[in-house]
Amino acid sequence: MNFKLLGITGGVVLTAILLVTVLVFAIGGEGPGLKEEPPTMEEIPEETIHFDPTPEIMVEDQNTVYWPIFGPSNSTEIILVTGVQAHLTWSDDESAPTLRPMYQNMPDTMTIQTVATPVIASGDGDNSSNANGTITMTGRSDTGTTRVDLDLASTPVVLVEGAGSNISFSEEGAGEPGNSGLFISVSCMAGDLEASRPALLLYNDMGDEVSLTISVTIKRVPADTFDEWYRTQNGVSEW
Repeated sequence: MNFKLLGITGGVVLTAILLVTVLVFAIGGEGPGLKEEPPTMEEIPEETIHFDPTPEIMVEDQNTVYWPIFGPSNSTEIILVTGVQAHLTWSDDESAPTLRPMYQNMPDTMTIQTVATPVIASGDGDNSSNANGTITMTGRSDTGTTRVDLDLASTPVVLVEGAGSNISFSEEGAGEPGNSGLFISVSCMAGDLEASRPALLLYNDMGDEVSLTISVTIKRVPADTFDEWYRTQNGVSEW
């Protein structure tokens, strides 16, 4: 028996098996060391972040307070907002002096708005698209509570990075809308204390303290997935 010939034949067979194995992995895209395909936008799950109600914040008569919403700092992913829910409560507790029984407190009207700047051009559905490219949802009430629900699934927003490690906003609010790509505002139009018959005295209502509860629905999107999605949506070569 020629053991040398058997050894050569076995080596050839083993080499052929290895080559076939590598070829199968290469065709199937599952071989070791091959780059894994990033998930598609549809494969990335949504998550909803529920924030605790803010402490009571004073919104003065004919003034507006803003809550810009920011993404995490130094994130390796793109934070894509697909929905915002905001619930506003307040108490119109102004009352006339005890010795002025003929006066009554007129209702205060609160207006809450969610304003988003989508990363793709147009919106649809019940959203109101403005000439400046933003999408606005407005709620208005004089009953002590109101809410807005803004669906951004077809017109998502990319959040600008903030200072925190996750989605964030300042509970105290701000005097400006900021440039985060998404903000909520609350405006007050206070009704004064008026007499039910002609009177010389007028008591002004200075505004109300409000509490805001916010929920944000997002996708955490890898950069490669976002770039591909953005090119497809806008017909451009890069983000």
